[in-house]
Amino acid sequence: MKLALKGKSKLGFVDESCVKSMYKRELAEQWEKCNTIVSSWIRNTVANELMPSIVFTSNAKKVWSDFKKKFDRCSLTRIYHLWTKIATLKQGIDSIITYYSKMIDLWSESGRLRQVMNILVDESQAAFVPGRGLIDNVLLSHELIKSYGRRGISPRCMIKIDMQKAYDSIEWEFLEQVLTGLCFPEIFIGWIMECLKTISYSISINGSPTKPFDTKRGVRQGDPMSPLLFVLAMEGDEVSIQLLCDCFNKFSKASGLVANQSKSCMYFGGVPAEIQQRIIQTTGFTIGEIPFKYLGVPLSAKRLSLNQCQPLLDKMLGKIKQWTTKFLSYAGRLQLIKSVLIAIQNFWSQIFPLPKKIIQVIEGICRKFLWTGDTNTNRKALVAWEKMCRPKSKGGLNITNLSMWNRAALIKHLWNLCMKKDKLWIRWVHVYYIKGKNPWQVEVKQASWISRKILQAGKYIQEARLDIKKILGSQSYSIRAVYNQLRGDFPKEEWSRLICNNKSCPRWKFILYLAVQEKLYTKDRLCNWGLQVDPVYALCEQELESHQHIFFLCRFSAQVWEKLLTWIGIKRRITDWKEELKWAADHMKGKGSKTMLYRMCITSAVYQIWLERNRRIFQQEKRSSEAITRQIIQEIHCIGNRESSLREELQVLNFYP
Repeated sequence: MKLALKGKSKLGFVDESCVKSMYKRELAEQWEKCNTIVSSWIRNTVANELMPSIVFTSNAKKVWSDFKKKFDRCSLTRIYHLWTKIATLKQGIDSIITYYSKMIDLWSESGRLRQVMNILVDESQAAFVPGRGLIDNVLLSHELIKSYGRRGISPRCMIKIDMQKAYDSIEWEFLEQVLTGLCFPEIFIGWIMECLKTISYSISINGSPTKPFDTKRGVRQGDPMSPLLFVLAMEGDEVSIQLLCDCFNKFSKASGLVANQSKSCMYFGGVPAEIQQRIIQTTGFTIGEIPFKYLGVPLSAKRLSLNQCQPLLDKMLGKIKQWTTKFLSYAGRLQLIKSVLIAIQNFWSQIFPLPKKIIQVIEGICRKFLWTGDTNTNRKALVAWEKMCRPKSKGGLNITNLSMWNRAALIKHLWNLCMKKDKLWIRWVHVYYIKGKNPWQVEVKQASWISRKILQAGKYIQEARLDIKKILGSQSYSIRAVYNQLRGDFPKEEWSRLICNNKSCPRWKFILYLAVQEKLYTKDRLCNWGLQVDPVYALCEQELESHQHIFFLCRFSAQVWEKLLTWIGIKRRITDWKEELKWAADHMKGKGSKTMLYRMCITSAVYQIWLERNRRIFQQEKRSSEAITRQIIQEIHCIGNRESSLREELQVLNFYP
């Protein structure tokens, strides 16, 4: 164990020569003193057997490279934040030492412990161990229960134990004994226990915190070191069941971890009812039925049904129910769909081949929420869902195509079977089913339903006319990259340049997205659908309302657009909507400041004119074209000044036309 720590623990420090090239010259002396103090502290604190593993280097890139190797993504965010502060620090040597020490503390505890987890923890434990994942256990568990629903099988049983208040119940003395038994250095164990025993909590009563009180056991939720310590603490016929229960009871008394009787169950296959009852009386657990919930997903001997996926649908509907009380714009709902609703199903999608019916239901939920704000109202979709799943440059909104994403995730499991042989479930599949053949060419009937689907995933690559050997033989695999290949190519929309690389706020861009496709609820479209409405445009009260008239043939709209063009220095006559889009596609290319301002102007103008139209119809409120133009310019200044590339140009345009 000491050798493992010694071989993998490296830390670099920056010396004066490096500092002068990286930071301001006046901080060089402070950094030199800081390195001397910290180096001395490390030498006096770290165990002698670990000293050869500490590297002192003058290469700043090497320092940063060492940090990146030692921290997971969560810790990297914190380290980068500290590193950035150090780079610009001006408060003096005391502050520098404080931040430098924090980096060392983070490296010393969770980072160093994480490096040896793969060696210490049994391979059947997948959570919180680098290189392993919960999905591995789910896949292997499907192999173990595949025969439980069959008749005439040999007697077998499975126990699912849920720990009651697991993080809060673990005894410190037991955890210290585990670390000692695993041969961790005494000084390292002392650091760990000091972090645990110095915790205090305060309860908020009527908004005021009480006096802090110390804890006696447990590990903190959210601490990056807590799951690692918990996993280490867990390393640990009818007569066999009794012996197993006795061992678990001894483990509970020592560790403080007690089974939650209401959530712990036993599952039987091929066991007579009499023996089942005797075993249940011995253990105190209840008899469970397959399928059941395991690690947040259903564990089933048969392929997923609609009822088994109902918890996933209920979770999505529960989120939407919280949002329906808020007045969200189309853009706000779209963001929630992409960042929350789609993310909810991602975990399921990366494990199971989701049934087509489930995917249709999920897409239906998202579609209804986008266009109506809830899931109970049916309304005609303004744009087809399939089109919105295209890339933005192809006329879509880059919403994830759930079916294609699910296929790309299954292909990753197949790639794992081809390229990775270090995981337990992969070795299981190779020994029992693949037996030296190409995984995508194996046909098995005795495997679990999910393993069969994974082995058949190669057909999705062939259907997309891709090179199966190239994808499954590559050294790395990206679900996103394969997803983009599976969904194919689409014709490019010229107007997409107005949407892409547009710094306007999202709700402006969404209305522009509808307007360029002539999908807004204009009165000419409503009349074509058979609705009885006054077809006259509310802003000019003369012509029939249509996209072509609103943008920008109407006298009112033309006044707004003409002033904005004059403001950004474009002199040209006002044309109809189609000609305006064609001119923009031909002349406003690239990422220049003038091009960016034009995109912001047309986006804001379309939004504000459409907003003014709705105000006059539904709220009987009116604004002049001058007031609308001023508001557009003010909002463009507010948004544009955040961008360094536009700030200089906007300083010149600091006037109203």
